[in-house]
Amino acid sequence: MPDDGSSAFGQYYYSFDYGPVHFIALNTQFEEIDPIQPGLVAEQLAWLKRDVQASSQPWKVVLMHKDIINYDNLDSNEPLADIDIVGKIFMPAFDELKIDLVFTAHQHTYRRHDHIYNFAPADHGPVYIDTGVAGNCRFDVPRTQRFDKIMLPQPETDNYLVLEGNMSSLTVKCFLPDGTLMDTCVLTNSKQ
Repeated sequence: MPDDGSSAFGQYYYSFDYGPVHFIALNTQFEEIDPIQPGLVAEQLAWLKRDVQASSQPWKVVLMHKDIINYDNLDSNEPLADIDIVGKIFMPAFDELKIDLVFTAHQHTYRRHDHIYNFAPADHGPVYIDTGVAGNCRFDVPRTQRFDKIMLPQPETDNYLVLEGNMSSLTVKCFLPDGTLMDTCVLTNSKQ
């Protein structure tokens, strides 16, 4: 993995460019790491700001494991959900740095949360996508009416994503293994 310049957390997080996209891979396992070696969150946030400000790519895409939504307390009687600790830590920086797209995972379900800004659904700000199922682990994750704009039918099957980008647009398509298109999200570059 690319070097992040850290002496304490070398290769825990990193970035790279591919075409017109600057990809930023963040480490969201700080709750597990902090008892062994504290300081990952503060170091990573400082690095994130420097890294994004140094990039000239038109698109900024974050990749991280844990999602920003807390689904743990959801049930059919309370389908609202809230932002979890990962979101509370990283989302203000994503807003400030004008991150375009955030891919998460962990829930093993495809959800497009769409634009979220200042912890609330919005018509601007980063688009958040929980990327879906990979492997044989399936969870029963209820829909949150507040944040889940698009989700695949339950029980969910495998899926894959295709990301296409150029200087003026970034398109994410979600497919089932048989090639059935399930969702398309198109971002246009308003920064040009």
